[in-house]
Amino acid sequence: MTDPKPLDTDQLDDIAARAAHLHKYGALTDAPLQEDLDRLTGVEVPALLAEIALLHNDPPMRCICCDMAVGWVDAPTGGWWAHETHPEDGHDAEPRPASR
Repeated sequence: MTDPKPLDTDQLDDIAARAAHLHKYGALTDAPLQEDLDRLTGVEVPALLAEIALLHNDPPMRCICCDMAVGWVDAPTGGWWAHETHPEDGHDAEPRPASR
């Protein structure tokens, strides 16, 4: 068995769209099933998608000094955080998670 590949943004959007319509697949007269589907589509799937978005670094990391978006620059010797747009004063990026 191979390791699963990470989901991209389009795949996540497709999952969200399908989850929003799961109620169509159950018998609406089956109250326990409808409750489960409501919880799945209204709470659980959106929560999972939000967690995945954070893992995908969306919203992006921000700089503590200037609140500009920063990203990780990967390199064979390690890597570093850098501003997506270089700041006028030339300070180094100091990352923090963006507000949710």
